[in-house]
Amino acid sequence: MRRLILLFSAALMASAASAQLPDGSIAPDWTATDINGVEHNLYELLDDGKKVILQFSATWCGPCWGYHTSGALQALYDDYGPDGTDELRIFFMEADDSTTDNDLNGTGSATQGDWVTGTSYPIIDDVGNIFDDYAGAYYPTIYTICPNRILTETGQVSAEEHAAIFQANSCAGASVANDPALLEVTSATVFCPGEAQDVSVQLMNLGLDNLTFATLGVYAGGELLQSTFWTGNLETYAIEEVIIPDVYFSGSTDFSVEIIEAIDNNLDNNAASGAVQESVESAMLVKVEIMVDNWPQEIAWSIADDMGNVVESVAAGAINGAEGDVFEWWVTLPTEGCYSFEITDAYGDGIYGAQWGSINGYCEVTSWYDTDNLASVIYSYDGSYDFTSEQAGLSASNLPFTVEGCMDEAACNFNPAAEEEDGSCTYPGCLDEDGVNYNPEAGCEDECIYLEFTCEFIGSEGWAELSSGGYPEYQQAMHGVEWAGEWVLHVAASVVEPASGVTYPIHHFEWNAMDGMPDWVSESDFELGDVGPSEQRCISASGIPTAPGLHTLAMSGEMFISIFGQPFSTGDYTFEVELDVLANPNPIAGCTYPLASNYLSYATLDDGGCLFPGCTDPEAGNFSPIANVDDGSCGDGCTTEPAAGCSTDNNGDGVVNVSDLLALLGEFGNECE
Repeated sequence: MRRLILLFSAALMASAASAQLPDGSIAPDWTATDINGVEHNLYELLDDGKKVILQFSATWCGPCWGYHTSGALQALYDDYGPDGTDELRIFFMEADDSTTDNDLNGTGSATQGDWVTGTSYPIIDDVGNIFDDYAGAYYPTIYTICPNRILTETGQVSAEEHAAIFQANSCAGASVANDPALLEVTSATVFCPGEAQDVSVQLMNLGLDNLTFATLGVYAGGELLQSTFWTGNLETYAIEEVIIPDVYFSGSTDFSVEIIEAIDNNLDNNAASGAVQESVESAMLVKVEIMVDNWPQEIAWSIADDMGNVVESVAAGAINGAEGDVFEWWVTLPTEGCYSFEITDAYGDGIYGAQWGSINGYCEVTSWYDTDNLASVIYSYDGSYDFTSEQAGLSASNLPFTVEGCMDEAACNFNPAAEEEDGSCTYPGCLDEDGVNYNPEAGCEDECIYLEFTCEFIGSEGWAELSSGGYPEYQQAMHGVEWAGEWVLHVAASVVEPASGVTYPIHHFEWNAMDGMPDWVSESDFELGDVGPSEQRCISASGIPTAPGLHTLAMSGEMFISIFGQPFSTGDYTFEVELDVLANPNPIAGCTYPLASNYLSYATLDDGGCLFPGCTDPEAGNFSPIANVDDGSCGDGCTTEPAAGCSTDNNGDGVVNVSDLLALLGEFGNECE
C-alpha cells in the first residue's frame, strides 16, 4: 500500500528518490508510438544530438496534474523543441496501463482533467513496461537524458531550471573527435583473500570518431595493480564493458579504473571509482537473521558461490509478518570456498522504516561452529539508511580457525567468542561534540561533561539578586582540556542595614583585588575599579588545567552606600567563587620527560615526541647521546677547567660525554651544600 499512498498524496518526496534509477545511470532504450500514431525511439533521438525529458505520470495523479497545468514543460518545448532551438524533445509518458483514452481527454473516471488539449509535445500511453525498466516507484517521475544516454532525475522544476540542466556542458553532445570515457565500475564488490579479481568497467565513446583502442589500468593507493589493452570499434555514445583480469587486492580497499593510453581530446572523464571488500573468514554453518519493518515483502536475500550458483535464497514477497518480527534461516554451505551474501529491497529504502512511520529493522549474517558457538560476523546492517542492494563476502572452511576480535570486556565491541586479540577494541566515551570530554574515537556512548556557565548564560537567567556577590559560585574545568570560564561580580541596587533594618541604596563598589587564580591560567581579563549599583563586571579566564583540584577565587573590595546622595563606606567585602578541575578519564598525550624542551606537565601518556636539544654529531667533542635536535653547539669539546667555561664537564676530564650525564644522574635529587 505504500506505493499507492505515495502516488495519491505526497508522491514527490525526495526521501523516496532512492527507488528510481540513480543519477548517472544509462537510460534504457525504448521504442513507442504516441497517441497520434507517430513512432519514437529514444536512442535515435539521442544519437541525433537531442536532449530528452521524460515525464512519467498517471491521469489520476493530483501532483502530476498540478505540474502539467503549470505550463513549465510546454513553455520549455516551445522554446527548445522543434519550433524553437530544436535541441530538446519532451514526452508525456502515461505509465498506468489501466487508464483509458477518455482519461487522457478528461472525460473518464480516473482523471484530473484534459491532458491532451494544449499539449503540443508527444503523449505516449500504456508505458508501464518502460516505467518498470526505469525502476519507477512514484508519479510524477521526471528524467532529463543527455545525448550520452546518461540520465538525471530533475523533478518538478521550472522551465528555466530545466533549461539550465540540459544546457550545461556536462549534458552537451559529442563535440571533439576523440573522447573515451569511463562511466562506472560494474564488477563484484567482494573477493576471497588471495584470489584474483576480474574488474569490469563501462567504456563509452563520447567522441565523434569511432573509438578503436585504449589501455585501462586499476589503481589502489596510487599503485598500478593491473592493466589491459582493449581493442574494438565503438561508435559515438556506444558502450562496452571492459574486463581487467587477474587483479589482486590486499584487503578491503577503494580503487580506481583509469584510461592510461588512448587518443583523447578530453581528459576530464578518464576515471571511475570502485571499492572491494575482502571476504570474512567463515565456518560452514551460516545464520541469516532479519527483523522487518512494515514492508517485509520487499526484502529478499541470497547466498551464492563464486560461480554465481545460488545455494540458498528467499525471494521478495516470501517474508510475511508484522513490523518488529524477527526471522532466522540456518544455511549449511555445501563445500569450502568463496561465497557472497546479497540482500535486496524492492522499493530501494532498505529496512529503514522509521522514515515512513514504521520502525527500523536490521539484518545480521553470522557463521557458527555449531548452533551454540559463534565463529564470525559476516554482515551487519542496523536499519539506519536506505539501500537497494548490499553484499558481503565469506570465505568458508571446515577447518577450525582462530576467531579474532576484541577480548577486553570493558570495550564496546567485546567479542566473547574471540580467541585472539585483533586490536579492534573501542571504548566508551562522550560522543557529543558539545561535551568537553568529546572523544570522536569512542566506540559507544559514555557520560559527557558539559561546562555551560558563561556571563551571557548568567545574565539571561534573572540572576540579579538583591544581594551583591559573585556568580556563578561554581565553575568546572577538566584536567588537560583547554578551558575558558567566566564569572560575574554583581552589585545590588540596595542593602538592608542589619541593626536598624533600614534599606540604603548602594552608591558604588570599589573592586580592588582578584585572588586565587591558578598559575596555569594563560589569559585573564579583570577590570578593577568602581562598579555602580545594579551593575556587573564580567571576569574571564582561560588556560589548560595542569592537575585536578578545587580552586577558591576571591573577589574583594569596599562597599559604599548612599545617604542623601553622599557615599559612606560599609567596609571591605570578599565574595568567593570556586573552580573545580575534574580528573580526565581520557589519556592526555604529550612529552612526559621533564628535561625535554617540549615537556608537557599535565600529560599522562607519552607520545614519543620529546625534544632534547644538543650536539647530535658523534664526532664532536660535546656530542650528546640523548640529543635529537641539533642546537648548533657542536665543537671540539671542553679543554679547560669547568669553572673556566665548561660547567657541564661534571667529572673534570676535559670532555662532555656520557660519563658526565651519568655523574649528573647519580647526584640527581641531592641537596646542594
